[in-house]
Amino acid sequence: MPVVFVIFLLIVLIGGGLIYCMRPSQDNMRKARFKNIQKYYIAHGGLYSDAYDAPINTMEAFRRAISYGFGIELAVRLTKDKKVVVIDDDNLSRLCGVNVSVEGSDYSEIKGHTVKGTKERVPLLSDVLSEVGGRVPVIIEIKYTPMFGELCRAVGDIAEAYEGDIAVESGQDEIVAWFRVNKSDILRGQMGENFFGPRSTSTDEPLVKFKNTFMLMNYRSQPDFIAYDFMEFDSIVMKIMRSVFGVETLGRVMTSQTCIDDLSKKFDIIVFEGFIPKEKQDSLF
Repeated sequence: MPVVFVIFLLIVLIGGGLIYCMRPSQDNMRKARFKNIQKYYIAHGGLYSDAYDAPINTMEAFRRAISYGFGIELAVRLTKDKKVVVIDDDNLSRLCGVNVSVEGSDYSEIKGHTVKGTKERVPLLSDVLSEVGGRVPVIIEIKYTPMFGELCRAVGDIAEAYEGDIAVESGQDEIVAWFRVNKSDILRGQMGENFFGPRSTSTDEPLVKFKNTFMLMNYRSQPDFIAYDFMEFDSIVMKIMRSVFGVETLGRVMTSQTCIDDLSKKFDIIVFEGFIPKEKQDSLF
């Protein structure tokens, strides 16, 4: 057998295997459910602004986003007493100036601290959803923890009871897979980036970076959408996701109107922060 043919065959087999592993959900009924979320720009952490005493991931930031008709992307963690709180960090030091672990503290202690010198406090997910009341979409980023199953279960129970457009996302494929197995009715997304790129801070081994960059566990977790670094809009990963799979893509996190103007056709959903974008023409208010 000619060497050239063997090499060609190996390339085809390896390429086919990679494409199979990258394969997200192809369920058209689930795609249809996602269409309403596409009508909105999504405010990362709410429409936060220190000038308006509305720090990131606070109730005031979420109220501002709702008032402008923007959807909301927020991050959640689990407290010691199993409350789902809305916060990016695992410690209150950056937001509240106190060395308090989120997972190591009860919510009664966490809510006793104000955020960045305002009257705002770290809110419960249930309170945020009550405030939103189905008026705009909500995308929940689930942060990784060794006990992620407990957090996923708690978030899933709250999301199932919510009447409105809602989805979950995570950078950890095992969390997305958890929702496929245990809360399959909830829309789920895989977050990613180019872990070999200059913007990445990952210290993982090269094989792990390769797996995460190319989302090689999608075949198991079957995400309904891909949330990817907007700077990688024309990367090989995004080209495969758009052209081969036709999956819904979410570009995060854009920081200027120029980014939106230039890249709105590259992503189905725009996540932004740090400014107020022009209203999307077909948004529902």
